[in-house]
Amino acid sequence: ATNGQFSTAAGALNPIDNLGTGSVGINYWADLAGNESMVLPASPVVGDSIRVKAPSNCGAAGTITISPLTVAHSIDGASSIILESPHAAVEMVYVTTNLWKVF
Repeated sequence: ATNGQFSTAAGALNPIDNLGTGSVGINYWADLAGNESMVLPASPVVGDSIRVKAPSNCGAAGTITISPLTVAHSIDGASSIILESPHAAVEMVYVTTNLWKVF
């Protein structure tokens, strides 16, 4: 939505695994099998909010790298972010053209 309101899909709870694409709403891992990764959607709409929750074995067993699928996009100016702690969580909101922000 371009009116400054977050567009969060009600009840969107999405299990995700290695090499998956995040969805608007809450994305969670049940378990890690080493270092894993996910990408953000290629065509987000301003206000889209994606939350990611790591499992209890994040850290020693592996990390989660989150990257934009579209090369022109960044996450707070970076090409990726990494979750590296048990139960780590992050919310990313697409705030303007080519820019995801961490909240």
